[in-house]
Amino acid sequence: MKLLHIKTLSPIHIGSGEVANGLSYLVDPRKDPMKVYFFQFEQIARILNPIRMEKFAQWIENQKFLNIKKFALDELQDRGLLDKIQNNCLYSLDGYGRRDGDRMRIDRNIEIFLKTFHYQPYIPGSEIKGAMRTAVLYHLLQQDSNYNILKKKIETFRDNFANALSLFKKDRKASSYIDENDLRSIPHFELEKIFGSKRANEIRNRLKGRGRTNIKVSDIKRNFVKIMSKIEEKVEKNLMRGLEDNAKYDILKLLSISDSDSKKPEKCLFVSSLEVVNISRKFPLFQEFCKKGEEFVASITLISNKLVNSSLGFSKNQQRLTNYDVLLSCCYEFSKRLLQEEIEYFKNQGKYQSVLKELKEIERQNTRQTPVVRIGKDQGYLSFTISMLIKDRDPELYQNVVVHATKNTSYSSSFPKTRRIIAVSRNGRTEYLPLGWVKLSVEN
Repeated sequence: MKLLHIKTLSPIHIGSGEVANGLSYLVDPRKDPMKVYFFQFEQIARILNPIRMEKFAQWIENQKFLNIKKFALDELQDRGLLDKIQNNCLYSLDGYGRRDGDRMRIDRNIEIFLKTFHYQPYIPGSEIKGAMRTAVLYHLLQQDSNYNILKKKIETFRDNFANALSLFKKDRKASSYIDENDLRSIPHFELEKIFGSKRANEIRNRLKGRGRTNIKVSDIKRNFVKIMSKIEEKVEKNLMRGLEDNAKYDILKLLSISDSDSKKPEKCLFVSSLEVVNISRKFPLFQEFCKKGEEFVASITLISNKLVNSSLGFSKNQQRLTNYDVLLSCCYEFSKRLLQEEIEYFKNQGKYQSVLKELKEIERQNTRQTPVVRIGKDQGYLSFTISMLIKDRDPELYQNVVVHATKNTSYSSSFPKTRRIIAVSRNGRTEYLPLGWVKLSVEN
């Protein structure tokens, strides 16, 4: 067993699945930066007397947007209640809201960072292991023999669904209905592969004049994503497993990473808004983020035993991965390519130059001994990994097939079209930062 040091190079968000609404957090804008106080509903019940609690229950029934501050000030005219809640909170964090005129506001649900039972944030070992898995897969796919298997499967996908794929080359929105003449150009066996026999028969009957087909571009797109996901999953299993197609024979079963140590939330977390780049419809979204520059420690164990490896049926290429230096090198190589992609993307995004600057600094810190990886919510990238490989080696296949069979909402541009970044507003200006980057180092 060795120690794994995890240093945050940008804000990160690892979601717990919990969301704080206006009845579980309170914002105090009088402080600079503003403070966000988190509490449980049970704490309100303990503070309110029975009469006020009954009034509170009635008030909740008639409100569209629940907010404890609104109840305290508008219904009870009691600011002291807010002070009591703040004094009895679970924890409080600095908050950076969105600008509304001259005011900064946090007025939506807040997605909560993963924490222990005692409300202390930590980094789960599964996050780091997942990032390493992606890097290992990328490494294995660099080999021509493995890449050719992936390419052949995607070409088969293209040949089987050539007619349906052609529909994406037309200037349509995802919500557009496909006209009947275009649908008739798709052989029935293709429709069966995309939608299944029952749905394909229904479409065929409707094409005979028994009602509208109601097939949208997004309907076919959705099913293409499922088919491509199965291709990715199958290739991954072939490369990562040994003697049997079973998770017990996965090469990374030999890698174990513990959850990291935990920290006090006030020390390492803050609340800020998330921004989606390259999307027309803007909407406020708030999350708890771990600060840049925090360091966590976990334990890491990698079994390297020739007898164990051979008994599980791992190839020589797979057995090479049971080495710390090789594993870290895989992370370095994948992140090197991923950062190139991210830097190129933000070169063309005018107002996000601070993101570009941060990415270049992260790129500078990426080494074979201390690689960087990207973790956290919305940072999973198996499809992104495979699409980058196809883009580098077979641009035409990428443009004509891959971008149409991914979760990207654009049917003719690079995948993915959007990026999530953090927007920290303070001192009258907004600073944009990339998300999810950490640096790894193994202590011998």
